[in-house]
Amino acid sequence: DATPTPASLSVSGNLTLTAPLITGAKTADQPVTASTTTTPDEAISAAGDLLINAPSPSAAATSVDETGLGASLLLTGSSVTDNSSIVLHSGSLNLQATGSSTSTNGGNVVVNGTLDVSGVAQTVFNLTKYTDGGHVILGSLTGNVTIGSRGLVDVSAASGLGTVDSGAGNGGSVTITAAGTFTPGQINGQGGVVTQPGTGTGTGTVLAQGSGGTFSLDVGSLDASGAGEGLLSSLENGLTGFTQQTIRDRNDATVTVDDTIVAGSFNLSADQGSIVVKGTINASNVAATDSAGNSIQVGGSINLEAGGSVILEANSEL
Repeated sequence: DATPTPASLSVSGNLTLTAPLITGAKTADQPVTASTTTTPDEAISAAGDLLINAPSPSAAATSVDETGLGASLLLTGSSVTDNSSIVLHSGSLNLQATGSSTSTNGGNVVVNGTLDVSGVAQTVFNLTKYTDGGHVILGSLTGNVTIGSRGLVDVSAASGLGTVDSGAGNGGSVTITAAGTFTPGQINGQGGVVTQPGTGTGTGTVLAQGSGGTFSLDVGSLDASGAGEGLLSSLENGLTGFTQQTIRDRNDATVTVDDTIVAGSFNLSADQGSIVVKGTINASNVAATDSAGNSIQVGGSINLEAGGSVILEANSEL
């Protein structure tokens, strides 16, 4: 079959979409661009702001067809603000702000709604299978990326009952880049857990467990206040279930690990400043499988790179 041509919507000014839910059908690939373009798939300039709102008063969201997996959606504008729900199960969602930091909305990406590419359970005849979480990319060429207090990014895999043939879904990936700052919110990358049916209201033995997701952050500064000290506690408090984390801070004078971080692979770099570890980075007991297919636990990895110093304070732990 011929490859389907992606649908597109392009405007030369500002674009506002109002809907309780934006979703995609199976294998859909739909770029939505607030820009001046000569072809549907290529953004030449981001001339306007892209705003996605939920109706007021709120309308009931249309149910999502969970058999339609793997849809992808690209949202591009001078700034991009989501105040509604976008659901693309096991799919790909990309929000890109390309405008100038001096423009009306600062070339920012703001998420006050829900970006959901989580995995789901699908039953065919008597077998239930669990899909992986998808991929979310948030990028600002000149401005900031913010996940508000009501915002949620979900790349987790579903958990539930099954058999030895069900398999568990893995958490997906979140990639965030910003020339300015990142204001964190709730981001879920939990791997799925499949258990056998138990008795009564309980569940039985765990049959399979998926791995957690991958989180990647590359920003000008982790410190939105401008004081020059990025605190990882503000970020880590919103992360759930990510077993791989890569964090790059380009400009802060100090990046401080002031909390307990649990990840099988943890990479932190401070291009211009120093890294100070006051808390704990725990990369131990990573789930793995040996050559015979048995579940085992192995050690993980920690990588700290700084343009200045790497300082381990008293009572800190790697």
